[in-house]
Amino acid sequence: MSQDLFASQESNQHQEIQNDGEIPLPVLERPTNSDIMREIRSIRQQQERILLLLEKSAGNVNPAVAAGHTFQVESSSMKKPFVAYLKGKFMSFPWLNEEDPEVKHRATRMLKSNGISTETTNIMRCYSYASLLYTNWRNQIRIKLITTDKAVEQMYLDALQDYLFASFRMGGVGANTMLENKRLTIALRAFTDKHSLFKTGQTSKMDFWKSFQKAFLALDSAKWTFYEEKEIKKIEKANKTNEDYIVLILLKP
Repeated sequence: MSQDLFASQESNQHQEIQNDGEIPLPVLERPTNSDIMREIRSIRQQQERILLLLEKSAGNVNPAVAAGHTFQVESSSMKKPFVAYLKGKFMSFPWLNEEDPEVKHRATRMLKSNGISTETTNIMRCYSYASLLYTNWRNQIRIKLITTDKAVEQMYLDALQDYLFASFRMGGVGANTMLENKRLTIALRAFTDKHSLFKTGQTSKMDFWKSFQKAFLALDSAKWTFYEEKEIKKIEKANKTNEDYIVLILLKP
């Protein structure tokens, strides 16, 4: 029996599609970076209004907030270390758990060390900022991975890992994080190949990150060596196919 990396968790879904026919889904245009940034700014503005309303309803509006001087991570002295911390976490697991006590502890410690109030609304703003960064970073990774502009399918795993995540290595990254990041790279490549996204260069018929998260969490942690070897064989096959095509072109009269 084939042991494809993401085959088992999708078998039921495939059976349903075979029984009921293809599910009609609209073809969506890929949003541009400017569209995404506008949406992020809109979300931030809505979140700030909600936070201010919460403060007012609790009677906790301090003079700085009343004067319009609301704390913002991006304009504070804690931005650089906080972003570096978040990038390290993202390399291992590209989804943010807002109940994560480690994130709350790190944000609280950084607020204190930078002389910023650790009131609840400031911690919430740290989470809000982190959530927006994670959304933007996931979008960047998806765009880099699923494109016909580069021969991403033919990249060997170390090169693919560098291509996707080199910009996240701020101030050095530990060996354990690098190992987890390599496994994430393997899973991303396997999932993209499984859904033929290297060929189409678009994901208009699926929510890429939601679908990938479900598949990623279902993987057997004891089989990473097997998963890696399987992807290496696929990469070698992709390169061989490309080499054969080039030879045919060169030999064409």
